[in-house]
Amino acid sequence: MRSVIAIVTKLCAAMVAALLLTTSLSGQVPLNPRAGTIKPEMQIKRSDHLGPARDKYRFQDIDVEEAQSYTAIFDINNWGLAVGDYVDAANNFNAFLWRNGDRKPLADPTGTLTNMVKVNDRGLVIGDTGSIAVQHAAVFKLATGTWTLLPDVAGKTQNYAMDMNNAGRGVGQACEGDWNNPMNCVGWMWDGNTYTFTNIPGTTSNYTGPLAINDRGQVVGQYLDDGGHMHTYLLEHSKMTILDVPGASDTVVNDISSSGEVILDALYGDLSTNPNQNFLWRRGVYTPLPNHPDPAAVHTFSLGMNDRGDWCGRWFDENWVSHAFIAFRQSP
Repeated sequence: MRSVIAIVTKLCAAMVAALLLTTSLSGQVPLNPRAGTIKPEMQIKRSDHLGPARDKYRFQDIDVEEAQSYTAIFDINNWGLAVGDYVDAANNFNAFLWRNGDRKPLADPTGTLTNMVKVNDRGLVIGDTGSIAVQHAAVFKLATGTWTLLPDVAGKTQNYAMDMNNAGRGVGQACEGDWNNPMNCVGWMWDGNTYTFTNIPGTTSNYTGPLAINDRGQVVGQYLDDGGHMHTYLLEHSKMTILDVPGASDTVVNDISSSGEVILDALYGDLSTNPNQNFLWRRGVYTPLPNHPDPAAVHTFSLGMNDRGDWCGRWFDENWVSHAFIAFRQSP
């Protein structure tokens, strides 16, 4: 199941023209046309540490009236632009962009399934598009409303782009099978022209998934061991560091900031009887992040973060209804 690949459901589909999306968002997303030549640290005031105190975050739910039991926010960039999806009454997944309460649909008009999971500071939305049988790694450029497909991987019918930094370097994975049942996956890194395929030493699992890359080229990913447990790794050039949360049965990675902070989700066995816990890792220190403050929240899952310390994801109530949220970091 693809849910094993990312631990979260990252499926979305909608039939709205990309040109309409671009027109609707123009003038509302402050994308600098010269953003590619401006260093992010000149634009964003970053924090060296995110504390665990709940009063340092303002949680905002992203409600979608048409949603039926499922909504999620996968990522938020440094401009506050977020990407997410929801399930409608017809059981279709629908991708959208959100900023300051304004929500706009997002779908590749040439495909039947569009799954977008990251958005960078240059206005590139990253994911995949196509059909159940074949998925192509895809990048949507907000400024022009155009779609670009990365090359397919030989022998793999499913190609999923998971992230792309502001320099155009990306990560993802390619799998055999169909969209509902991908298998025999291989992780890849994209330098703008060619793929480099990843291999995790010490495991025979066919899943080696890089999931995020920052502007320094640091990559985080995860892999399944032979016992079926998930482990997280940080890759810096040729150096690999395992970032498993002490005491957790599984550690799921979600994102990495440009300063090297990694957001993690620790699982402690069966979720029906054990709560999960989100952490921020930095230089060997695991700092717990607050759960969603709604009294009905049973589980809080992080999915993405930006360099300001804002993070996003979804929380579940006792009926396993998924609600989308963004946790905006407040100044101390």
